[in-house]
Parts: sequence; C-alpha cells; structure tokens
Amino acid sequence: MGEVTATATIHLSSERATGNFWVDTGLVVLLEQFGKGEYDVQEVLGWLRSQLLQPSGNKGEYYDQASKQTRKYDKVNWVYSTNLFIKVSGQAPKVKVDSKDYYFQHPPRFELSPKLSKKSDTCDLCGEKASLTDATMWTCPFVVAPQKFGTFYPGTKRGLKLCARCA
Repeated sequence: MGEVTATATIHLSSERATGNFWVDTGLVVLLEQFGKGEYDVQEVLGWLRSQLLQPSGNKGEYYDQASKQTRKYDKVNWVYSTNLFIKVSGQAPKVKVDSKDYYFQHPPRFELSPKLSKKSDTCDLCGEKASLTDATMWTCPFVVAPQKFGTFYPGTKRGLKLCARCA
C-alpha cells in the first residue's frame, strides 16, 4: 500500500496490503487523506500529528529569548486512545532564567520519528527489504513487549523490526 524511498518520501497505493489489520487500516487513512502518489515523509507525519494531538486544557510557560519574557502556551497531548500507546512527550531545550528557574526555549514539539537503521533488512510485516526500526508498544499499538508476551507474535521474541511504511 505504501513504501518509503531513500529520499524520505512515501509511495502510497492500494495495490499491496501487509495483511496486518492495524497497518493496513493506517495506510487506508493515508490514502483517503493524500490519495495515490509519492509524498514527503515529514508532510505525512505533520498531518498525522495534527490529527492525533489535542489541547489538554492546561497552560505552560516558555522563555522567549527575543523579548526576554516568559510566555504562556496551550499544552497538548495525544488524543485518547492514541495516548495509551504513543508515549512520546513534547521536547524543547531548556534555559535557566534568573539562576533559579528552568524554562523551555519554545513550546515543546511532539515529534514522530521512526529512527530507521542504516542497514537494510527484511520488514517483519510486509517482507520488503528496507531500513528498519525497532517497533515498541509505545509507538505501535499492535506490538507487545516480547519479554512480557513472547508468544503474542509467534517467533518475535526479539521484537518486531518494521520498515518506515509499516511503522
């Protein structure tokens, strides 16, 4: 249904399913949004973040170095039930102000990044030879930690290795 090339693009099509309910459903959603074709991975991840993050109702503060003032921002979190699986928190560098308080330098950014290996190998789900990532239950809802449930996916006691398309 989609594949990632070395130039950080993903090719979406409906011609090749993985056979995994979760991955194929995700690829159908991407096809609905973007249509068939080749897309920049960062564009796709940006759209996913826009769909999966929501305001939490809380406020935070960051230090604006240009104005030398603290500013408020609306905190966000992953939407339910995504937040049960994606445990990536917002990241931002901190700065010490008045030698007592640490503030973010900008509102934290929630990034989705597959962290692909440089070496190509075979994806456990689709069988494509590609750069892989170690899938964990905190980023892929269909993965169970192998040390806890080694037989959840037979033969995957080492965990799942997924290409960017499947991850």
